[in-house]
Amino acid sequence: MKKNRQRSPQAKNFRLVLNLSLIAIALMAAMPFIGEVGSASTQATTTLGKWVGFLGAFHPLILHLPIGVVLLVLVMELAALFSRGRYQANTLLPLAFASISAVFASIFGYLLYLTGDCAGMLIEDHKRDGIIFTIVLIVTFLIKYRIELNKNNRWLPPVYVIGLITTTLTLISTGHHGGEITHGDPMDKAPWKAGSSTNAPQRTRHHGNDGQPSVDATPTYDPIVYTDIIAPILVEKCNKCHGDNKQKGGLRMDSYAALIRGGDYEECLVPGDIEKSTMISFLHLPLDDDLRMPPEGKPQLTEDEITILTWWVKEDAPEFKKLSEIPQTPEVEKALKSLQ
Repeated sequence: MKKNRQRSPQAKNFRLVLNLSLIAIALMAAMPFIGEVGSASTQATTTLGKWVGFLGAFHPLILHLPIGVVLLVLVMELAALFSRGRYQANTLLPLAFASISAVFASIFGYLLYLTGDCAGMLIEDHKRDGIIFTIVLIVTFLIKYRIELNKNNRWLPPVYVIGLITTTLTLISTGHHGGEITHGDPMDKAPWKAGSSTNAPQRTRHHGNDGQPSVDATPTYDPIVYTDIIAPILVEKCNKCHGDNKQKGGLRMDSYAALIRGGDYEECLVPGDIEKSTMISFLHLPLDDDLRMPPEGKPQLTEDEITILTWWVKEDAPEFKKLSEIPQTPEVEKALKSLQ
């Protein structure tokens, strides 16, 4: 006699779950080839572009879901490992939720990428790692699903462990690059790097006969204004969002040529014109204005720094002139002396 075997709901749904997972993996792999960077933003001319820019703004909200759930799964599996069989970790549902939320986080992140508001190698690395993380997470979920259907299989559990470790490592890499985009490299704030002069142009100081450093504006020291005064201000307050790794709005401010070239939408530096030079005019916008630079929550320029930048642009923003070659008002002289 043939025995009628009742298939569990998990077994009945496996083919559907597998097909949906493969579609999601294919979408993740094809996503970098879909759309054109800069075609979608809140300033887009088409309705589709406006919607893409709007939805992309939700990426920072959604991305925390898969991060938290994957870490929860890792804790559950470690608890099961150290309990030596006394605790069985049921991680299938959390992995399913993490996979779904990771797909949405990747899609919304790519929509944000299409706005072109940020560019650079750091953005590209974050996009790459995010897609790899999502694909590896889905594969890990499928392996766990098969384990639940066939608990006697000996080779699947080790593969699942490898998948979970790989998922965690790609999550760390993705999160690190994402944190760099938003907050800068945390290693730059390490105690052993505090006050280091190796990562940025420095304001050179002259030492007098008494061995004490004198201010930059003294007659005994004649700095090149852009190189020794302007560039260090930009390095400290602007280049994290407009430098080599990240270019918000397509703008770089880490070289004189980049300042002249400007960004995707605005002119950054127009020598002699502080109104058209957004590096000056955007400094005076209200703090809650979307165009305010630096934006709210970022280190702001001091009044002396704004005075110096404004003076430099008014004086035709020379690249190679020395301080003694550019006329200075008493206000500018006072601001220069503040740059110790």
